[in-house]
Amino acid sequence: MTRTFQGATVCLPDQIAEIGGPAQGSAQGEIVDASGRILAPAVIDLHGDAFERQVMPRPGTYFPHDVAALDTDRQLAANAIATAYLAITLG
Repeated sequence: MTRTFQGATVCLPDQIAEIGGPAQGSAQGEIVDASGRILAPAVIDLHGDAFERQVMPRPGTYFPHDVAALDTDRQLAANAIATAYLAITLG
């Protein structure tokens, strides 16, 4: 699928290029109105143990799952991880 983003701020590894208006040339595929949005590279973490470490940072120390999930979410965002598959040991 091809998408054309209009009006987004695009972040590339070596530069930030802001697109101020409609795409130049002929767009193919879906056109997405990205006005006021940021389009940036992100990572997908297919195997993460971060959540388990947030629930139990030390042996015998437990945090509620909602608190651990919020902290894990903050850490993922700070490291440009857009999607993460989290696991926790049961039992």
